[in-house]
This record gives sequence, C-alpha cells and structure tokens, in this order.
Amino acid sequence: MKYNAYVLTALAQLIDFTLSPSSNAYTDQAVIILKLVNSERAKAGIPPLKANSDLNKLAFMKSQDIVENGYFSHHSPAYGSPFDMMKSYGINYTCAGENLAIDKCAANAHRAWMNSKTHRENILNPYFIEVGIGVCKEANESYEIKENTPQT
Repeated sequence: MKYNAYVLTALAQLIDFTLSPSSNAYTDQAVIILKLVNSERAKAGIPPLKANSDLNKLAFMKSQDIVENGYFSHHSPAYGSPFDMMKSYGINYTCAGENLAIDKCAANAHRAWMNSKTHRENILNPYFIEVGIGVCKEANESYEIKENTPQT
C-alpha cells in the first residue's frame, strides 16, 4: 500500500526509543508530535502526557502493521482493536483512545487532529496521562502512531 504522506495515530504510548531530539528522523517526528500535543494541553490547563516505552513499542508495532499490511484503520488485521492490542501486551488502562491521520509532516497531521472534534477530545482528555508514538517508514513515507492511556 502506498501513501503520499505520514500516518499518525493516538492511542497508547509505544516505541522503543526515548523521546528526545536526535538526528533520527523517526525520533524527530515523535518529538514534534509530543511537543505539539503537550503545547495544546498546556494551553487548556491540562498536565502534559508522559512518554511510556511499552506504549511506544506498541505504537511502532501498529504503525509497522499498517505499512506492511496496506490498511488504514483502527482495527488491525493482526492485533484487532487498539484496546485488544494493549490488553494482549499487558498494558493496563482504565480508558484509552486512538487518533489516526495521514499527512506529509507531523505538524500538519497534528493540525488536522486539532480541527477534528473527536481527535481534539482525545488530545485534550485530562484522564490521559501517557502517550506512545510510533514511526515506521516505507519508501519516502513515514507512518506515525501516538497512543494515550488515561489515569488509573
């Protein structure tokens, strides 16, 4: 499956890297998303989301699954729903949400999320305390996943 843009998702925190600036394009995109999301939360008086390495791993797995299996959906042929995936990998949560978007850059995808009522609600959900961002690349396209878990 070919996309002409980036895929971004919000659900739980997943990917096996620390969210800090580096020369790695994947990490750079994740850092941009995390900063943009937390900037919006700060404007709304909501505490920032914290990176969770287990959720980062799952976000990466989901983004890689999207690339390798050529679909764009909250339901994965391999993992089921985002909630099923988190449960099957031992992620405990009270509630969770997932955002998906396709764009050429993280900032544009984030803007699209903020212009969508349901995506914006996920980003600004005060019960979410952790985030996972997954980035997977195919050819010249990056696929990113961001997942949020709520306070328990």
